[in-house]
Amino acid sequence: MNYVYALFLPFIFYTFCQGQNQTDRTTEIVYSPPKDTVTSYGPTLMVRNIKQDRKGNILIAGSNFSVFGDAFRYDGTSFTNLTSEVGSHRFWDVLEDRRGNLWLASLESGVYYYNGQSFQHFTTKQGLANNSVNCIYEDNIIPRLV
Repeated sequence: MNYVYALFLPFIFYTFCQGQNQTDRTTEIVYSPPKDTVTSYGPTLMVRNIKQDRKGNILIAGSNFSVFGDAFRYDGTSFTNLTSEVGSHRFWDVLEDRRGNLWLASLESGVYYYNGQSFQHFTTKQGLANNSVNCIYEDNIIPRLV
């Protein structure tokens, strides 16, 4: 009887191991939307801050298809991703100063300044006390970082 088990066990192990070598499994397709500038959707995961600019557009700092975040402008009909060229960072606040420039506060990535044509990035290398900025507000003199 032990002889039958000794022959039967290798057959079982061989059968189970052959099942691990199958390569015809279906591949899972992961949806990764293109990072367009103008979209029909805004933040999809989380909204961290909402403000209104001088033209009545809504400025939104929030997450879009990732745990990180983007900044958006909503003009009443469509969303514009303001940060598509700088990548996704954890944007926590967005502010339009009295000159019409945008300031974007991010967690761990410093501050981004947008003058309507190009971005400027400020970190501890440029003099920030910390790269984690949660809030930006403007007083009578200049925008302040908190």
